[in-house]
Amino acid sequence: MKPPVPVNIITGMLGAGKTTTIQYLLSQCPPGERWAVLVNEFGNIGIDGALIEGQGVAVREVPGGCICCTAALTLRTTLTDMLRRIPMDRLLIEPTGIGHPAGIVDTLRDEWLREAIRLENIITVVDPAGFDAERLEKSPIYHDQLQLADVVLINKTDTVDEARLEEIEVWLNGLYPPKQRVLRTRQGQMPLNWLKGQSQLPIESGSVHEHLHGKACNLERTGPGGSLFSSREEGGIVTLGWRFPPEIIFDRQSIEPYMNNWMQQTQILRIKAVLNVGRSSYAVNATPDAVDISPVAWRQDSRMEWLVSSDSDIDEIRIEQELEELIIQS
Repeated sequence: MKPPVPVNIITGMLGAGKTTTIQYLLSQCPPGERWAVLVNEFGNIGIDGALIEGQGVAVREVPGGCICCTAALTLRTTLTDMLRRIPMDRLLIEPTGIGHPAGIVDTLRDEWLREAIRLENIITVVDPAGFDAERLEKSPIYHDQLQLADVVLINKTDTVDEARLEEIEVWLNGLYPPKQRVLRTRQGQMPLNWLKGQSQLPIESGSVHEHLHGKACNLERTGPGGSLFSSREEGGIVTLGWRFPPEIIFDRQSIEPYMNNWMQQTQILRIKAVLNVGRSSYAVNATPDAVDISPVAWRQDSRMEWLVSSDSDIDEIRIEQELEELIIQS
């Protein structure tokens, strides 16, 4: 019988730096070991998986709903298939930033999975610029992510001052159960050995989590440039996503001002993209706090996904009209 595969859940709110953390960890994978990643995104387009695939690691995606609840069956099926087909020495699971990690733990308690995996440290990534105790009290998801964490990374430490960092550290160190470690990081650069260690949350029968996102609604159609447009609404959040064919080329100089202009709209939670600009591709990660654009190895189709509040009056047709102005070659 094969030894159980160590599994880490890397969670955190939208824009905290989960994907960046995973990319860094993969770059530090010990020689001779093979790691795999399971990525869950709330929308249907799948951007994080595209970014991670460029690092030559086995990646599986569970798009279209969070794996803590509405996509839990798909998670179980995907995990089972990965464990049977892919030789791996460690598995990293990245849930959507609007999911409860406790629901994933419930899935890992499946009778067969319990024999095949070993849940090690749960990592929660925190953006200090958006950290707020009042927000924590009002958000069950945020509360869940921090309460279940074995290790908390205070990421993006260059975005706030020392007094603010110390305030957050004191707050996090006062949580119960106590965190094994609270670490300051930039670009998710955490020590590899912090992945190891049995999670304080035992995998055994019984549920630690119950919640409903509400009924999901999906829509697909053709968008600008021959793109596939996909819209999903669930639990007060709408995702608007586009997947463009590889021949679509975007104007690199226009991307940043376009994103900065849109992120001034308070109803936009997040914009993520990987865009073909000719001889290279760029990843876009836009939040209300900052817009980050950086080169990536991905050189296939372009993808873009918006997360907005369901009570928003933002019209995807207007977005598409502006996107067409960014396309310089097709």
